Amino acid sequence: MIELLSKGAGQTLIRLAGVLTLLIGWPQAIASNAYDAVANIFEQKCIACHACYDAPCQLNLQGIEGLQRGASKLPVYNGARLKNAQPTRLYHDGHSITDWRRLSFFPVISDPQEQARAQASNLMQLLVAQGHNNPLPANQPLPEGFEVGIERKHFCPTTNEVAKYLKDRPLQGMPYGVTGLTDAEFKTMQRWFDAGSPVPEQKKAQQLIRKYAAEIEAWERFFNQPSKKQKLLSRYLYEHLFLGHLYLSNKGAGKGEFFKLVRSRTSGDEPIKHIITRRPNDDPQGTVYYRLMPITESIVHKNHITYPLTEAKRERFEQLFFSQPWNVETLPGYDYLARSNPFLTFADIPAKARYQFMLDNAEYFTRNFIRGPVCHGPVATAVIRDHFWTLFEDPDYERYVNDHAYREKVSPLLGLPGQKTDVLALGSEWLRYQGMRNEYLGLRQVQYREAFKQGAVLEHIWDGDKHNPNAYLTVFRHHDNAAVMHGLHGRIPRTLWVMDYPLLERGYYELVVGFDVFGSVSHQAQTRLYFDLIRNGAEQNFLRFMPMPQRERLYDNWYRESGKFKILLSYQALDTHSPVGLKFHSKMPKDELANRLLQRNPNLSQARDTLNRCDANSCDEGLDVVEASIEQALRPLTQQTAKSIKGILNLPNLSFLRVELPSDQYRVYSLVRNRAHSNVAFILGEDLRYLPEEDTLSVVPFIAGSYPNFMFRVNWREIQSFAKAVADMQNEQDRKALIDRWGIRRTHPDFWALFHGFKQHIAKTDPKEAGVFDMNRYHGW
Repeated sequence: MIELLSKGAGQTLIRLAGVLTLLIGWPQAIASNAYDAVANIFEQKCIACHACYDAPCQLNLQGIEGLQRGASKLPVYNGARLKNAQPTRLYHDGHSITDWRRLSFFPVISDPQEQARAQASNLMQLLVAQGHNNPLPANQPLPEGFEVGIERKHFCPTTNEVAKYLKDRPLQGMPYGVTGLTDAEFKTMQRWFDAGSPVPEQKKAQQLIRKYAAEIEAWERFFNQPSKKQKLLSRYLYEHLFLGHLYLSNKGAGKGEFFKLVRSRTSGDEPIKHIITRRPNDDPQGTVYYRLMPITESIVHKNHITYPLTEAKRERFEQLFFSQPWNVETLPGYDYLARSNPFLTFADIPAKARYQFMLDNAEYFTRNFIRGPVCHGPVATAVIRDHFWTLFEDPDYERYVNDHAYREKVSPLLGLPGQKTDVLALGSEWLRYQGMRNEYLGLRQVQYREAFKQGAVLEHIWDGDKHNPNAYLTVFRHHDNAAVMHGLHGRIPRTLWVMDYPLLERGYYELVVGFDVFGSVSHQAQTRLYFDLIRNGAEQNFLRFMPMPQRERLYDNWYRESGKFKILLSYQALDTHSPVGLKFHSKMPKDELANRLLQRNPNLSQARDTLNRCDANSCDEGLDVVEASIEQALRPLTQQTAKSIKGILNLPNLSFLRVELPSDQYRVYSLVRNRAHSNVAFILGEDLRYLPEEDTLSVVPFIAGSYPNFMFRVNWREIQSFAKAVADMQNEQDRKALIDRWGIRRTHPDFWALFHGFKQHIAKTDPKEAGVFDMNRYHGW
């Protein structure tokens, strides 16, 4: 059949199969079985690149709908477009093949639904065959001419263009730039192509609805109570949960059974009629019902943001929002003010309850910042350091939620830019919102100075009520993506954040609810500039806890060189007058306070980070011989900057390390390179502010990101040699020697087994968080 296809006869057979399908129908069982095998190949070899918005050519292969939608030459990410683009969100902006063709998507498979009106496309078949018949040299760097990375050019050939594409790039079939399909996988794909690429009716949704019927009914009854009070609360909860992968039981989450909260025209007795708007707080234009929609596509790690909708969570909502009286006289609308200022829109809901709601799952909301509506979050990551810790003000002391008069005064100043997206609005909108933010920060400084005359004390930082791990978070940035996790990991970072409710809520609304990945350059610039103010506010909050003489010194260190211009031009003046109630006993108060926080709740803060923060002889206490030998080898890599350990500069942003143990066991580590900058206060010119000699390396015993740049596999008996080789790397030749011995190149025969092995590790240790990793940023070394 492959030979026939190469001679053109295959096209006739495919068309015939399509016509027969239209006339007599494809037997459902055959279609389902054929597609199940193909879907497994997509999951194993394709969606590591083809998922979410950063899928090349917008070809999303996480589910049947994306496969049928096809591909497009139109880019999603475009930081220079003058006007908002037409959204092309899967499941949102098109619901039929006709819809997608009108939006400039072209077919990649021979779809029987299109046979009657258009020539069948075997684009995917040709690309897959090319990749299988022209394999890359095994375990070698990618040949010259290959581009990898999120910024690489995407050619996106149509059926009529693919012959020239393959002639010009004979080694660039699919899967692109990586070890390809096995013979068995290729035969499975070929049989499916020959049969006309049949896809079955989607059954998973109905299966999940039946399985969770009681839980769905209980939650939809909760969300859709008719009172104004409940309507306002449900709107608030929807705007905070709309991106979440919601699980109705812990056991179900471990099996990948998740739901989305959507707005529908129909109630629970009818099928969901999804209300589609550009943003989740745009006017739905009519009656709204909040419904739970099953997620049927494969789970990918980079946009997997889990949140529990269990019975315990519903009881928590009842406790938070209904244990004290509050009233709603008039429901807010969806005009400019309502969309841009959630503090006014939801003012009737007790502010302390709103804050505690966000604190309860602070990692979830911070993940929304990072993974959010853009998958990899370049707008958010461009404004943050490569490594920092995030803390939160205790809700019992936070002034906005506890002082009604102060809240009424400052709420109008907490609006967010980005609603007006034309280019001419950029300057005026930015100056307006920057001015309001700085006026607010000035009022905040006065309020805290008067409320706490002795100054800030340790009790003002939330301790998670001594049980909630969301009290302490670590963020690692990997250039244009990042990761957040519970606990305080790595050495004490240069900067720490203390977030209050206005900062946390504004961060969420600016980067998640209000952000439009299809928005204009004006919209994107306003978002980026304002998040710079949010970061600065969180840093200034932390400096309240430092001795007055030390604040300016620390602040100047965080905003070196060009950062000083930003201090003068954009930021509210640092508070250097309020006292601090903490007593310090060293000349390094930042580190002293960080150590107090680590010891305050050791189990929650992950105080025992012996890979990064242990200099004593007791580092290896409690470790077995093998684990101790691994830590002893890796620990020196974390103790100094790249000025002393040159090898750090030859590592990528994020490496996954698998250390093989006896008896087929293994341990997983992440090697995280933290790049240093004089400041992160500007949109452009990051390379000009880069300070390579101040780079550091964090080594953590878990997966610390969604986008590995490289993988290493090392036998534990060689871990000392591996660590020494890492430290001693001086140039690309040294790196090549390291990779030749321990690296897993894209062309390595075991690439896919190792790549998915890290997902399997999460599936064993925290199954609800498991998802396929992204390889778009994996190096071609």
